[in-house]
Amino acid sequence: NRNKAGEIYVELLRIFRVADPGTGAVRHIGVFTDITEHHRQRSQALRRARYDSLTGLPNRTNFVERLTASVHEAKRSQDTIGLIILNIDNFRRVNEHFGHDMGDRVLIAVARGLRERLRSTDVIARLSGDEFAVLAPLQRRHQLTTLARLLQEVVTQAGLACGIETPITTSIGLATGPADGKTADELLRHAAAAVDEAQ
Repeated sequence: NRNKAGEIYVELLRIFRVADPGTGAVRHIGVFTDITEHHRQRSQALRRARYDSLTGLPNRTNFVERLTASVHEAKRSQDTIGLIILNIDNFRRVNEHFGHDMGDRVLIAVARGLRERLRSTDVIARLSGDEFAVLAPLQRRHQLTTLARLLQEVVTQAGLACGIETPITTSIGLATGPADGKTADELLRHAAAAVDEAQ
């Protein structure tokens, strides 16, 4: 609804039908409650449950849901999907040497860089502390390797932009579906194992 100042608000409206037994006239009574604040808090709670509060990227739960949907769609259309897991090397040292505020700035810069360099069809997420993931539809398998190198450069540039002179490096794990896994869980496990090998 809209209030007297012209501002839109969310209301809970109940309408009651009242009939006069003597005349048979029917009237309606409306009772409403302004639930704008409740609606806002609920929307924020839902967002917190699905998005990372620091970077604004989808979180692990959100990403796994999207990956699962993409795996099902790829099976139906016989397309190939690529999964990249990216782990910033020795990120703990950034926090120790420069402070947690700087660490947060780097993570935000990485998230911004990933958004700017990736396509609108790619899904980017922050899985945990310094771990990011990218889901990308592929025409050819080698595209994933090219994309992985681009992401490594994005992370290095993010560190330099934040004033960290020693280049920040990353360990990356790749997996393609359905070749490396026919479920979201299998793809995540294969990509995570590849990250462990790379470190």
